[in-house]
Amino acid sequence: MQEWASDFDIILPDARGHGLSSGSASGNYRQRAMAEDVVALIQALNLGSVRLGGHSMGGGVAAVVASEWPELVRAVALEDAALFVPREQPTSSQEEGQRHHGWLFEVRTQSLEERKAACQKNTGWSEVTVEQWAISKDQLNMAILSAGPAPVIGERSPMEVLTTICCPLLLVTGDPTRGAMITPEQAAQILTTQLRARELHIPNTGHCIRYDQPRAYAESVREWLRNV
Repeated sequence: MQEWASDFDIILPDARGHGLSSGSASGNYRQRAMAEDVVALIQALNLGSVRLGGHSMGGGVAAVVASEWPELVRAVALEDAALFVPREQPTSSQEEGQRHHGWLFEVRTQSLEERKAACQKNTGWSEVTVEQWAISKDQLNMAILSAGPAPVIGERSPMEVLTTICCPLLLVTGDPTRGAMITPEQAAQILTTQLRARELHIPNTGHCIRYDQPRAYAESVREWLRNV
């Protein structure tokens, strides 16, 4: 984001229950609520039509915003978006949530320095990225885990959402063998049905593409942003 600051005004909101944003008083962590938060922010800041981006859960949210509020989105970039998530039932207890997200509970028992050391060893990410990742694990509101797949599954199918987007769409993909969620087959399906979509595949990346190959990500996505 710092690399793009000379070209664009960058706004990086934390989703509800994430980062420095508050949790949901009503316990609503559904995808629709997340999308409505984004719309409210765009409108409150009077931004007009924006270039919108999202990663993982945020990618699915960004796709919904682009589909349902086309007047607010000039172009949308989806970094390994959590689109094709199985429609399983939400977990109903903290114990079930802990079974599904055991690694996260384990990480939260570690000190900040322990987290940073483990992350650096396993990923090779930059020092700044490692520190922010480690800090974010304490900021996550664990109540979101009881919502199960609700934050990434909406009322409409992902293909219905994607095919109704009428602005330029950039699908940033990584390697499933390294943990990326979007498979080549799913990317091909999207490109076949969404004629305004373009795929940017960045090799040697997993789910967090911008962290694994920051230079390639920054340069390639910036070029696309400049032309939409």
